[in-house]
Amino acid sequence: MMAITPIFIMLIVIGCVVGVAFKLAKTVNRSGWLPYSMRVRWAVGAYLAILIISMVISNVLPVKGLTELEKVNSNVLDQESTSLYDAAIAGNINQYDQKFLLKSWDFKFKQQQLEITTNNDTSYNITFIVERKGQNDGHIEIGFYMTRSEVNGMDISKLVHPPGLEITGNRLRLTNSSKNQLRLSQFSNVFTVKQFNGENFFGHESYSSEGQAILYLKVPQNLKIIKNSDLNLEYVK
Repeated sequence: MMAITPIFIMLIVIGCVVGVAFKLAKTVNRSGWLPYSMRVRWAVGAYLAILIISMVISNVLPVKGLTELEKVNSNVLDQESTSLYDAAIAGNINQYDQKFLLKSWDFKFKQQQLEITTNNDTSYNITFIVERKGQNDGHIEIGFYMTRSEVNGMDISKLVHPPGLEITGNRLRLTNSSKNQLRLSQFSNVFTVKQFNGENFFGHESYSSEGQAILYLKVPQNLKIIKNSDLNLEYVK
C-alpha cells in the first residue's frame, strides 16, 4: 500500500497540471494551422506518452552484465552467523554443509605439528575452529563456511569466493582468492517521488555486513597446532 500511494499522488498532480493546461488553452486564441488548445493537448499527450514508454522500456530492457541481487533482512543474517558459530564450536557444523560450505580440502599430513599462517594482504576475517579426531589417520580435513553478506540490504553472497589454502612442509598458509572488481548500482526514486515518501533528497547512506566466515579443521588426535598471533583460533568444546 505504501508503494502505491506515491503513484496515486503523482497521477493526481499530473491530472491537475493537464486540467489547468486545458483550461488555460480554452481562454487563449493563437494563429496556426491547428487551434492553440489542440496544440496544447497534443503536446501534453505526447509528453505523457514519452514518460510511460520510457518507464516500460527501462523496466523490461535487460542490462548487459547486470547481476540481480535479492533483498535480505539484517536480523536474519545475524541469526545465521550466530547459529553457524554455535554449531561449529559444538562440533556439529556438518549440519550446515548444504547451506554454507563453500569449499573443502583434504590434505595428507605426516608431520607432528602444524603451523597456521596467512599472507600479509589476506582480507578475510576468519575464525579458525579445530576439531581433534579420535585417531591419528594422517589427514587434515578442512572446510570453509560462510554465511550470507549484504550491501545496502542486498545479498551479495553469490559474489563471494573462498580463500586459497596450501600446505608446504608443516605450514598451512591461507591466501586471498582471485580479486574481483565489483560495481554495485542501486536504483533510487526520482525527486518528484521523494517529495511524498520521505526519502532523503540527497541520496542514501551505504552500509555493509560481512557474513560469519569459519575455517573448520579436523586434525589427527595428537597433532600440535602452532598459530600466528593474529589468528582467531578456537577448539571444539
